[in-house]
Amino acid sequence: MKTARYPYLVNKAFFNILMASLLSTIAMQLATSIGVIVAGNFVSPDAVSVINLTMPIISFVNAAYMLFGMGASYRISRLLGNNDYDSVKRVFSCSVVAVVTLAMLFTVLLLVFHQDIARMLTSDARLSVMQTEYLSVFAFQPLFFMPALHFGACVKSIGNSRLIPKATLAGMVLQIVTAYTSVVFFGMGVKGIALAACVGFAAQNAIYLFKGIWPSELLNGFTFHFKMGPEIKKNMKHSFPLFLSLFLMGSMLFAINHIVASTLGTDGLNIASVCMQLMLLSIMLMAGINSATMPIGNMMMGEGDYDGVRMLNTTVTKVVAVIFATVLILILCFPAAVLQLFGLDDTSIENGGSGAIRIFALLIPLQSYSMLRMTRLMILSYTKLASLSATLRVVLMLAVVALIAHIAPKHLWWGFPLS
Repeated sequence: MKTARYPYLVNKAFFNILMASLLSTIAMQLATSIGVIVAGNFVSPDAVSVINLTMPIISFVNAAYMLFGMGASYRISRLLGNNDYDSVKRVFSCSVVAVVTLAMLFTVLLLVFHQDIARMLTSDARLSVMQTEYLSVFAFQPLFFMPALHFGACVKSIGNSRLIPKATLAGMVLQIVTAYTSVVFFGMGVKGIALAACVGFAAQNAIYLFKGIWPSELLNGFTFHFKMGPEIKKNMKHSFPLFLSLFLMGSMLFAINHIVASTLGTDGLNIASVCMQLMLLSIMLMAGINSATMPIGNMMMGEGDYDGVRMLNTTVTKVVAVIFATVLILILCFPAAVLQLFGLDDTSIENGGSGAIRIFALLIPLQSYSMLRMTRLMILSYTKLASLSATLRVVLMLAVVALIAHIAPKHLWWGFPLS
């Protein structure tokens, strides 16, 4: 039966979850960005590029999680809307097995092939050596990163959104302290940055397990009463657009890194690394908004409350407009400060970088609105159309950037917003 809702009830539910989601995603991104800042200021500016070069791998790992894990959290929301509590435990248990197995597979592959991957990511001999060192520790990150994402998403789906910022903030503090200590006091270089991320995500996992999973009535026991194949297939159906978006994003980042390096050299790659951090910040902000929107939207769809979904869309659109207009204005006003923050204080880089940062920043609100539209399509179960949207967004960006880099190399930064 369709349920009528008042706008203030929809807004209250959304903002309650939004604050927790934004705090957690901002904290996660701050921890990553501060690690990059530590590397740029205490190792070398090239260390920023080394970390940036692994962003395609992070996108692939994240995409794999989305495909096998995130769909489970969406299904949990809908099952709760249908009061099907037995199925919640079945879906959660199956997804944990899938996510942990996938994380172990990624770690093994990275440990075995990290030297080959480093050579594939960059042809610069100096960067390649640093890349190999970074990947030798980064290889363990999927073991902690993927379960942390999954536990957080599932805890949020059952309504315990307040735990998310607590766990993420604790992980952020521990990650920042570990990064600074390992680099400044123990001289671990880029290895220390990779180690810090593992420590931060390990702390999040512990908090989710002891404070969220085990005390929960819905998730506190593990069941083997599920068929892995059918459950994974259902999860994949719900989250395929997100998987495709992140997989294509990783492919695009890999290609763009090579385009920038071959066109503008190491200095250009360092500037692009800062731009990619800004892009990652915007993506994480949207991830926080989407992770607040999806559980409420899916629960409303499970109840057949289409008026509530429309009210939710209106509220989310206003929030996205305010947040990303603010981000854009700050970057346009202080581009040099952004570069200096990441340790790129050389005059030649700063002069060319300020213009690049300003041009690249125009992409952020446009990309965010595109991601918002994709989320709406997913809530309404238009998964094929959402997948097409994700594909076009990434393919067009790569095509336009490559074209401008070929025609007018110094102006390739315009390729990002024009796409």
